[in-house]
Amino acid sequence: MGEVLNKEIVRMNLNGQKEEDCSDRAIYTRDMEMIEEADVIVAVCGHSRDQGYEVDCQAAKGKKVICLLKSGQKSGQIVPAMCGGNSDIELIKYNSIHQAEVLLKQIILGMG
Repeated sequence: MGEVLNKEIVRMNLNGQKEEDCSDRAIYTRDMEMIEEADVIVAVCGHSRDQGYEVDCQAAKGKKVICLLKSGQKSGQIVPAMCGGNSDIELIKYNSIHQAEVLLKQIILGMG
């Protein structure tokens, strides 16, 4: 598999500044550049309204988008509704981190 961008990599990609010290524009530009670079977007549902917007926009552009939803989480929350209501986004329900990893590997390896 390729490079995985996680929160730590994202934090380092602001010229050494903390995210809270950066302008909204700098954060938006950084995030959109990384998203544009990605072959697959994997999001964990329930973190923010911005996330729902980002995954919906990328699905509309034809990017492969996978959203993870922990079983038992309310499906009516704003982000799960954005993910679950869009047929271009693959919604994966999982019970444990291990199960999420197994399901993601199956999907990503099946893409190649």
